[in-house]
Amino acid sequence: MSRSIALILALATGAAALRPQCRTSLAPRRDFLGAAAAAATTLLPQAAHATGKATQKTLFLRYEKRIAGLGSYFDELESAISNADWAAVATACEADTSKKGKIGPVYSGLTAMELWANTYSDRKQSVKTQRMLAEAEIVEKTREYVAGVACKGTGECLKAEGGFFGLGAKPAPKPSDGELKSAALGAVKQARGAFNRFVALNNEALPLDINGLVAIAE
Repeated sequence: MSRSIALILALATGAAALRPQCRTSLAPRRDFLGAAAAAATTLLPQAAHATGKATQKTLFLRYEKRIAGLGSYFDELESAISNADWAAVATACEADTSKKGKIGPVYSGLTAMELWANTYSDRKQSVKTQRMLAEAEIVEKTREYVAGVACKGTGECLKAEGGFFGLGAKPAPKPSDGELKSAALGAVKQARGAFNRFVALNNEALPLDINGLVAIAE
């Protein structure tokens, strides 16, 4: 096995949860959803303070634009991946929540999904919230995975190999752009599916004073 193939396989192991149902290097969704539902109970700090159904209409106006923006942004993200613009892909997936950190559009839309999902719960987390958060978790896994691919693409995450006690080590060979693009695009396809399932769950038994979310092309 060539070094480049070995490296891309290493990338794939970091995103086993994103494996599509077709034959690819990515685990069946049914294996992931159980873990995703459990992971969804550990929310981002701001998500834990969602105020529930009483303020849903107001909160929808706050979060809907960011959610819809993420849906439409997938096209731009895929374009950057297809052009092997790994710096742009890395920027899109940034999630530095420190005071002066940078937040990319993927993370911005993701947090809105999580916050909105929590408005379907009050004191106790509802089944609808849990199911929506499980889909949002798939989007988060996609973001993490694609960020890792981009880091390989820019060369920042390639560790030196060989040498003697660190002396004379040479940079690891970079996986081909073709390999990286295939891996990243497959992951984004998973995120598109999760986004649409999130939308479908949201639109079930929707309160009369709240508009539905809009699905995207897969």
